Amino acid sequence: MESIVATLLSSFRRVPPAAIPAVLDCILTSTAASPSSFFHRLLDEFPHISKDIAHKGEQMDSEWRNSVATYVAVISHFVKKSGPHDMHVFVCSIWIPLLKSIYPCDRELFNEVSSLFLNLLKETNS
Repeated sequence: MESIVATLLSSFRRVPPAAIPAVLDCILTSTAASPSSFFHRLLDEFPHISKDIAHKGEQMDSEWRNSVATYVAVISHFVKKSGPHDMHVFVCSIWIPLLKSIYPCDRELFNEVSSLFLNLLKETNS
């Protein structure tokens, strides 16, 4: 699973958030790993992503913005498939810290990430 997660992380800059559900469903179908195990492995990567956001600040290029939005799309997709406990972990461990870090430097990214989360909420409540 480590190689799959590493490949997934390296592809974030090139895969648009809208393509994530199809990509992840293919990965889940072809592996024995659960959505929750992927979620928790990607959760471990958040401190690195957060540090990069703080370092880049207002100098984030479009490729890096896409990487952050794709990361949120990936995490959201796994949360949707794994259950309410992971939703709580997502909100407390990733969502709130992420919004705090990107709001001051990039409102467009803030709005995109917020939209991804609102879509997650809509889909889980349907």
